[in-house]
Amino acid sequence: MVMGQGDEAATTSTRKQKDRMMPRGPVPFRQADVARAVKGVKAAGVSVGRVEILPDGRIIVCSDTAPAPAPESAFDTWRAKRDAR
Repeated sequence: MVMGQGDEAATTSTRKQKDRMMPRGPVPFRQADVARAVKGVKAAGVSVGRVEILPDGRIIVCSDTAPAPAPESAFDTWRAKRDAR
């Protein structure tokens, strides 16, 4: 039996349907994981600026506020006074 053009189209259509039904693989993260991470950051008193999700499933929560400046040590204060002369 020789396949005609109609048979080829039917085979292609069936192949596409099977591809759609195949699982894509394990999910690296879930919505609940993101919600838990954001909730933890908010509980720490930090406002959430954005959330980054990397292909390997790591969740990075970034703040929208600037980091606090590092406190000046006694040496830095002395040096600033000395250099101001």
